[in-house]
Order: sequence, then structure tokens, then C-alpha cells
Amino acid sequence: MISHWIKPIDNTSFTDQNVSQDQIGYRLGKINNDSSFDDFSVLVLFANMPLNYHFRKSLNKLSDHFSIKFADIGHPRSEGLNSIVPLLKDLSSNHKIFIIGGNQDEIDIILRTIRTNTSRQITTIISPNGQKVDSEITNHLGWQRHYTNKSIIENEISTNDLALGKLKSNINLAEPLIRESHHVVMDILSLDNSCFPSANKTGLNIYEAAQTMKLIGLSEKVRTVQVKIENQNAEQVSEVCALLFWYYLEGVEYQSNESVHSKNNKTYIVNLDQYDQDLTFIKGEKTGKWWIKNPGTTNKKEYIPCTHEDYEAVCKSEIPENILSLFE
Repeated sequence: MISHWIKPIDNTSFTDQNVSQDQIGYRLGKINNDSSFDDFSVLVLFANMPLNYHFRKSLNKLSDHFSIKFADIGHPRSEGLNSIVPLLKDLSSNHKIFIIGGNQDEIDIILRTIRTNTSRQITTIISPNGQKVDSEITNHLGWQRHYTNKSIIENEISTNDLALGKLKSNINLAEPLIRESHHVVMDILSLDNSCFPSANKTGLNIYEAAQTMKLIGLSEKVRTVQVKIENQNAEQVSEVCALLFWYYLEGVEYQSNESVHSKNNKTYIVNLDQYDQDLTFIKGEKTGKWWIKNPGTTNKKEYIPCTHEDYEAVCKSEIPENILSLFE
């Protein structure tokens, strides 16, 4: 079935690289037939052949540290990701999909395709201009005022969203938002020009972007990740994309299905005199993830993801806006 929609990259193109068995490209390069895809938890898909080719050349240079199984399934036989919508719908139900490339229209098509009826769709988008996507709930990370339309700032950006300065001050602030997301889009233009020549002067550096991608991999709920690439040179951005994928895999490798109800978790109770009630925080024993017990009635969830910084602020009677909103 997959071969009807997808054209895999020709592995003989990389024979001159002498890829050794301890490099990630060795294992990725040996996966190229329809019957094998069901065995793999992470599938990599490309918008076009140049991205596929240059990504593979860059990935072949990186070491393989992973026990999880992953596959490069190639690029669409027809033009554009919208030509493989039925395939994406089928694959996303059983695999994590890492998509490299695609424009705004294709992002919206993908989000509509993989939407389910069982829960509200939450999408996190990492972009310099706070762009809108076709999702029921959207988290905006790394947005910059000088690139973002004023109407988007006024109508789309919420107090929970993280502007670039705040995100760079502590990447881990993004973890609760990413943890609850089903889909994440990282615009390649959210990175700065230390990553590739045609990027903006302001943005995430490669270390911050890699750390963010690891957080995405750590999330059990995220099913699809897309690196948005429109007009950038495939060869220029391929090394960056390979590094982002590597750190995403590291996150997936260490992913832990830790529950807020695990018996070894630690519970912290903070009294808020001004609200005449206690706030209960939970810290995960395995991963160090934090939750707060919902003190309000507007959100039906009993426990809400939060950060260690949120807990410390509440201890000082400095209530962060994301927690303050739970009382409304």
C-alpha cells in the first residue's frame, strides 16, 4: 500500500559515505519495503526528494544511540504532502510521524486529516510570527512581536503562550504545553542565523531548538511533528533537520508513561491565604514532571501540567497567570 503513495530514497546514493554500523544512517538505510513499516514506532516523511536526499546524507554522519525502531519512508510520488492524505490518516493512528517540509496549506490539511473525534485537538506551533493553524486549541511558542501581526497578538496569543525572550530564558517552560499537545509544528524560521545562513537574526539557537525537540519526543501524546520548510535551500537546512530529528529520537527513547497517580510521586501543598485554600502540586518521581491539582471548576481536568517554576512562584505568593486562570 505504502509504495502506491510514497517513493523511498535510493539507498545506493549513499554508498560513498561508508556508513558504519554505529551510525544512525546504517539502520535507517536498510528499511525500504512495505511489509516492514508496521514494526517501527517512528516514521520519517519528507515533502520532496531534495529534502529526503540531503537529510539522509546529514543523518548518516550521526551516531546511533537508540533501541527504538524508526524508518525513513521517503517522499510523495505526486507533488505535495496533500497527495498522501489517506496514507497519513492511516499511519498516524499507530506510529509517531516526523514530517520534514511542507507549507502552511499542507500543515492545515495534515491537521484536519489526523483530527480525531475523541478529544479536542491541541497543536503547539513554534514560529516567529504566531501563525494560525487549523486546530481547536493552539499553543504559540517563540513568537516575536516584530514579526507577528497585531491582530494575532490581540486575538490569538494567550497568557499561556511563550514569546521568544521568555522561551529562551528557560526552554523547560514549554514542557507543560508540549506535554498536552497532539501535534507540534516547528517553523524552520523560528531558528536564528547561527543555524543556517538565510534564517532570521533573532530566534532559537541550535542548542535551544534541539532541547525543545527532545521535549517533543518525551511527550506521550504528540503523534505528529512537522518541521515547516517552504523556500529554504534543502542542502542548507538538512544538517539542522538531522540534528533536530536526532534529539527528537532521544526524547522518544527516554519517554516514560509516568502517571500523576504513581505512588512514588511527591506531593507538595502550598497554602494561599488570599484565596483561603491550599494548592496541591505533584512532582513525578521518574521524570521530574510537575502537575497542579485543579482548584477551579472551569477546567474539567483534575490535574493540570505545570513547571517547577510555577511551584516556586506560588510558594512566594506570586501566582503565575496560567495558574491564576484556573480560579476563573
